Amino acid sequence: EATPTANDNKEKIANMVKIYESMEPANAAGILEDVGELNISLVVEICKSMKAAKFSEILQEMDTSFAAILCERMAS
Repeated sequence: EATPTANDNKEKIANMVKIYESMEPANAAGILEDVGELNISLVVEICKSMKAAKFSEILQEMDTSFAAILCERMAS
């Protein structure tokens, strides 16, 4: 089995972005928080790739503590 390339990873992130952007913001927020408990770096990559308007809708639905951690990680 071939090892995943950076391009494969970008494609996977892009697909996840499409999925989360198509969801209701509250549902996307809940799932991203749960994923963040396992892999905050993945959530950062997904959120960095989202449209700003959609990300802000999702961010508003997140627990404020998680949202703060996510924003801090996205800025660094």
